[in-house]
Amino acid sequence: MAKDGSLLRIGVIFYGLGNQMMSYLYYKARTELTGEKIYLWAPRYKPLADHNGYELYRLFGIKSVGCVRGWIFWQLYKHHKNRFVRHFVSVQRDSLSDLSAPRKACKPIHFIMAGDKDKDFYIKRREEIHQTYVFNAHLLNPESKRWLNIIQHDATSCSLHVRRGDYIGHPNFDGICTLTYYHNAIAKMNNLVNESIRFYVFSDDIAWCRKQFGNQGFHYVDCNSGKDSWQDMMLISRCQHHIMANSTFSWWGSFLGEKEGTIIICPPRFSIRDNGENYPPSWIRCPN
Repeated sequence: MAKDGSLLRIGVIFYGLGNQMMSYLYYKARTELTGEKIYLWAPRYKPLADHNGYELYRLFGIKSVGCVRGWIFWQLYKHHKNRFVRHFVSVQRDSLSDLSAPRKACKPIHFIMAGDKDKDFYIKRREEIHQTYVFNAHLLNPESKRWLNIIQHDATSCSLHVRRGDYIGHPNFDGICTLTYYHNAIAKMNNLVNESIRFYVFSDDIAWCRKQFGNQGFHYVDCNSGKDSWQDMMLISRCQHHIMANSTFSWWGSFLGEKEGTIIICPPRFSIRDNGENYPPSWIRCPN
């Protein structure tokens, strides 16, 4: 039995790649701290499953439970508020900032939802993170390999990530990375970098970006979608500087790509509900 009273602890890996990477690191740190076994479960059913499915195994070799056990977990999770099931199943959202805090007593089967953006957690584990999340360049498609070669030979490369799609009209994420934010960020980056800088644009709406930014000094990476979307994160991480969107995908591309001399410009906050304190202090907040 675990210290919190549970017999079975299940770490839920949910949503897209950026959130999956954050969740896994939390469960890994929790296991190291408490010695308790946490089963990684990546639901295959909405609303928890989204984007391109579970990607941590394909990209980094991090396994989750198999299909049969996963289906059982889904039934328990889906019905955890049922008047019978709730007596032995609990669901709780944990925070990275409360990693060492005493846990509340749980039911025999306990689902953990975790993966926030506590900056101190990631800064302290920077070396471990770079060892855990190593992209394999051999898995890149031919066009991504071409872009990788261009970016790696460009000393003034700057990624510019724009997320539209599901963010348009979203009550928690829309209205933060406005067009004004991007124009301000581009101007600030040009002022901070003495040499002529080249912007590499990554987006789920490249046509909109072309219309807004034009072609002078901007290069549009439009070869990745669906199962190849992760390749954009790898290419972002290889740029020298970064202009972020308010997404975990963008956060990881910038964090993994931060090195000596890197300039990272981020929006004033990640979502409507936060105040921007989850960005590392070296990142430059730009008004929107």
